[in-house]
Amino acid sequence: MPESAVLREVAQVVDCEHKTAPMAEPGTEFGYSIGTADLKAGRIEFSSAKRVDRKTFDEWSRRAVLGRGDLILAREAPVGQVAYVDGTQPVCLGQRTVLIRPDSSRVDSRYLHYRLLGPAAQSWMSERAAGSTVPHLNVADVRLIPLLDLPTLEEQRQIGDVLGALDDLVDTNLALIKHCAVQVRCLYLRMMATAETELTPFFEVFDVDFGAPFKGSQFNTSREGRPLLRIRDLKTFTSDVWTLEQRDDETIISPGDVVVGMDAEFRPTFWLGAPSLLNQRVCRVRARVAGPAFTREALVGPLAYIEGYKTGTTVSHLNKRDLAEIKIDVPAQSALAGFEAVAEPLQALIVELKQECDILAKARDELLPLLVSGRVRVEDVTA
Repeated sequence: MPESAVLREVAQVVDCEHKTAPMAEPGTEFGYSIGTADLKAGRIEFSSAKRVDRKTFDEWSRRAVLGRGDLILAREAPVGQVAYVDGTQPVCLGQRTVLIRPDSSRVDSRYLHYRLLGPAAQSWMSERAAGSTVPHLNVADVRLIPLLDLPTLEEQRQIGDVLGALDDLVDTNLALIKHCAVQVRCLYLRMMATAETELTPFFEVFDVDFGAPFKGSQFNTSREGRPLLRIRDLKTFTSDVWTLEQRDDETIISPGDVVVGMDAEFRPTFWLGAPSLLNQRVCRVRARVAGPAFTREALVGPLAYIEGYKTGTTVSHLNKRDLAEIKIDVPAQSALAGFEAVAEPLQALIVELKQECDILAKARDELLPLLVSGRVRVEDVTA
């Protein structure tokens, strides 16, 4: 017969340090401080996580050293995001997070991860957190999260294995994406080291589409209209606002386009999200003589140069005049053709792998509430 429990009966809950971890100086990085903003879609986003040195890591790990099978839950901003620690990177708790360490004799770690991401737990946490200016959970609240009708350990493991297999495939694809990106970078650097090049004015090499000023009053989070690509979306490839607004000067960004944020950090990025409208403070860059692989690589150095001399200004903003003042090293056509023959298929594979990730993530999200609620059994999925 299924048993019921509250979280503290099946897991240890450990609070974070109530202060911000200092960022590591370049060259001293050891681990990652995982804050609430670094927990997305059930996983840790290391791309946004703060790097910390060994001294800070040890200090922020005094209460517990996180390891494989531990969970990190956000108590605030937003409430209820929870990620599984796979042990591949040293991590410590950032502010407003808690460590959940399952008792393996009572509950399977991966199952508990998905159970906490399920609608029942998420609804309970949202209701408990409501009512304050900034919704948040106290540590005492976290310990009281109800876990009704827990299946047997074997059933828990089976559910965790099915959902975990989908997440593992996503992780494999994400690792392949990083590998392909490194290969493209190496190919570009090799080409530039061996080919004859010519310094060419920026706007003779690239065409630039600047984002339009869509009205914030027409933004929505209920997915009405079309997704809007804002500067904050460049690290997640997920648009969090939509708009019904139609503009004559709008630009639609497709997967694989090269986009650049125009405030603070000027980093050329392959857009790997869904087709989206280009908002102000973001631009799309396309080469006249090559594809997106060359475009991204050729922009890295010049944009870093502009960012460097603008650092320290009140508002570091990239504008058309900045671009007009720089020149681009363009290799001879024969060398560029050789680069394109290998790099463009790799770039296309990056887009394909990310789209597969999105399909797998959607399948997991659809299966998760069915499996953890018992409405669908593992046998029905794996038969």
